[in-house]
Amino acid sequence: MASVSETQPPSPTILRTLGSWLRLLASLKLAVVLLILLGVVCAAATFVESGRGTEFVQWYCYDSPWFVGLWALLGLNLLAAMLVRFPWKLRQAGFLMTHAGVLGLMIGSVQTYWSGVEGQLSFAEGETTNMVTLGDRSQLTVLPPGSREDEKLDFSFNGGPVDWPEGRPLEFPETEGVTLRVLRFLRHARAETRWVADSSGRGPAAAKIAMIGPDGQRLAARWLPPEQFDFQAKAGDEIELDGGYKLSVLEYLPHARRETTYHSLEDASKRSEKAEAAVLVEVELGSTSEEVWLMRGDPQLGIQKIDTPRGPLWLNFGYQRLSLDYSLKLIDFERGTNPGRMGNASFSSQVELIDDSRKIRPKDVREPHTIIVNKPLTYGKFTFYQSNYQELSDGKEMSILSVAHDPGRLLKYAGSVLTCLGIFVVYYLRPRARRKQEAERLEKG
Repeated sequence: MASVSETQPPSPTILRTLGSWLRLLASLKLAVVLLILLGVVCAAATFVESGRGTEFVQWYCYDSPWFVGLWALLGLNLLAAMLVRFPWKLRQAGFLMTHAGVLGLMIGSVQTYWSGVEGQLSFAEGETTNMVTLGDRSQLTVLPPGSREDEKLDFSFNGGPVDWPEGRPLEFPETEGVTLRVLRFLRHARAETRWVADSSGRGPAAAKIAMIGPDGQRLAARWLPPEQFDFQAKAGDEIELDGGYKLSVLEYLPHARRETTYHSLEDASKRSEKAEAAVLVEVELGSTSEEVWLMRGDPQLGIQKIDTPRGPLWLNFGYQRLSLDYSLKLIDFERGTNPGRMGNASFSSQVELIDDSRKIRPKDVREPHTIIVNKPLTYGKFTFYQSNYQELSDGKEMSILSVAHDPGRLLKYAGSVLTCLGIFVVYYLRPRARRKQEAERLEKG
């Protein structure tokens, strides 16, 4: 006769071990130690941030695995403090609400960290765009020989706040025969461009010209690229100008090529606001392998053409871009100034939503919306805030919108409300109920 096996309950030893670990995690001493440690770390990070910048502290502290581990341990401490009191009683309501609220805040913050989006959307009046630029991510874009624009290959990465040490490249998996390796990454770089002799004899002419003042002193000197140099000259030639000024040809190259060198700006005091990142990239396509330097977001130095047996390969270095399911068109941008035109008082953008799919709130599609600093536009899961503007060379103004998606917002709001309610219950309702019970006991006594 077949015997029926019964599920054996956990042994008392296992239960005691689990209980010991749960009580250890729920320890008030552990909570105090973690809170003190987090406070010290945040205070130290504030001082480091003043010298090294927000990006440095974000990378090495707030986004680091060890800091996330401290917060996770604190979350386990809060959860364990609730579980060891199970089954719960009504008098513990305030305690449970406070702990559950803080847990909700932490979980919502984690959700925002992993799935949140922060970027910028820029467009001039009359332009339509659906591209959001992510400022914390870099992107290398490759257009292989013979490919269309919509067949570009994107390789994204986060370079971090400091220069990469030599000998530690980042290699991307081979995609459609193209292999990319980032050999060097300079977080803040300065590019120096000069013209050198082209040994192949195919390069155009270039000259280094100096401006000489009436007193014979050199005022300035610079290289004139081929597009600005269209006359025959030789070193030592001089061109007389009005007012006693003259141009002197310091160097002349009948065949020249542009050579750019990149220098790291590790000293923060020497950086300008426009100091951008630069990378040394190795590109392999079939038998062709070439190393090129690129500067992020630069219209000239950020794009390189590499000749291969299959045809030209184009390489671009910029910020990672996110494509929205709909587009925004800037109808009008207005900039208000303070009295006396001293400084900007306000910015506002009138935009038109274009969503041909009509999947999200169709009544809002193609209706004008005005975005100001304190009145953002929310459409779908993204919120658009008026952030800044930029004056263009043609007299137009470009509006810059901040774009955000915070999936943990509701959980963080709910956690904040629950925490406040729990504190109210603990410090107001419970003492009041206790005083009422004592008064009734005295009356009966």
